[in-house]
Amino acid sequence: MIDCLRASSACDQAEAIAELSLRKESEPLMAAYAESIDANHREKLVEALSGMDEPPVTEFMRSITRQSSEREAFLANLYLARQGDQKALENLNRAGGNVASYEWAAALSLFGKYRYRPAVDTPIEALGAASGNVTQAAEESLRILFPEAPAEFQSTEQAQRYFRIRAKKAGIRLEH
Repeated sequence: MIDCLRASSACDQAEAIAELSLRKESEPLMAAYAESIDANHREKLVEALSGMDEPPVTEFMRSITRQSSEREAFLANLYLARQGDQKALENLNRAGGNVASYEWAAALSLFGKYRYRPAVDTPIEALGAASGNVTQAAEESLRILFPEAPAEFQSTEQAQRYFRIRAKKAGIRLEH
C-alpha cells in the first residue's frame, strides 16, 4: 500500500492515504519517508501520517518542520497546530495560503479554535479570498476572537474594517 503513494503508481492515492491513515501503523510510513528521495512520495506519506494522533508521529512531525519541503512543513505544522501547538500556529501564519483552499481553511479555523491572536490579520485578509471555504473559515475564526461582532456585514471591506478596528482596540498589532 505504501508503494501506491509513488508518483508512478496507477492506484487511487487518495484512497491509499485514507487507508494507511486508518491502519494507524506509523512506523512503516516513517521508515518509508526516511528512505524516500521522491518529494511527492514523501508528501503523500506525511499526509497519511497526518491522520494518526500518536506521540511518535507528533515527534516525527516536529522533526520535519525544520528539514523538509514547504508543503511537507505546512502539513506537519497543520498536524501540530491541531494539537494546539503555538509554534506550529505561528509557522502556519507565516506560511500564508499557498496551499489547497481546504488546507488553508483548516489552518484559518485553527487560529480561531486556539484563539491565536497574533494571526488575526491573516483571517482578516482571507475574508477577501475567492474561495468560499477560506472566507467561511476566516469569518468563523474572527467571530471566535471577537464574539461581539455584528451578525452580518454589508461588504467584505466593511467586515475587514470592523475586525481591524477591533483588533487594534484589543492591542493586536496588524501587518496590513
